[in-house]
Amino acid sequence: SKVQYRLDLVDGAGRKLDLFPAPEVRFDSGDVVPRMLATGRYETAVTSGNAFARGALEKILPVPEAEFRMGAEGYLVTLAPFYGPVVSLDEPLGVYRQHGANAWRLDGSAPGEHLRRSLEHDSHKYRALQVKAREMGKEVPQALGMRDHHHLSTRLASLCLDPALHPYANDYRSALALRGAVASWHARLPWKRRAILAAWFIAVGFLPRPLAAPVIVWRLAPAFRPPAVDRFLKTLRLLVR
Repeated sequence: SKVQYRLDLVDGAGRKLDLFPAPEVRFDSGDVVPRMLATGRYETAVTSGNAFARGALEKILPVPEAEFRMGAEGYLVTLAPFYGPVVSLDEPLGVYRQHGANAWRLDGSAPGEHLRRSLEHDSHKYRALQVKAREMGKEVPQALGMRDHHHLSTRLASLCLDPALHPYANDYRSALALRGAVASWHARLPWKRRAILAAWFIAVGFLPRPLAAPVIVWRLAPAFRPPAVDRFLKTLRLLVR
């Protein structure tokens, strides 16, 4: 149904920073529908890191405009696996420019707004996934987001940084943290990175809010890390690959 591949991550001046997704993130390949139904997601790339089969697109399109006015690729990436296997390439075949205008990039101006937009996008993807799975006679678990470590990290960050406008009234930081720590062990990462991700969830869920807030920003918005923290985290990443 599609080919997905890594991209060279560059800054605004075109200088290469890394690969995206990072080399240690393992793509999902083949029939990824069972994984989507088990964890709410599969490891893929951003729009320019996907090449969709024409036959799959003919069955998926059109994209619902109201729900996916932004992030239309989320709809395509979610439904494409229902129409054939996913092929993954580790070789970078394109470029992804990192700058402040990226639609889903958290910045320092209004983090709560960005996080809520991401949560809304997730809810639309889960709904599309559930509808398509039921059409094809597959069992669909409830509350897919509570199995998705990426969604849970966004949800926990939203609750911590802007609780008054958080869209899920019944959420508790401690509960989201524990769910996230469990979901971390299903991430397509080396076990040391999974352990660090689980520790991040526990820290954000149980630290006092003023201490948890910078832990969130340092992970989700690297540009706002103090230089010493940035050097430490980059060194740690190299050690646990």
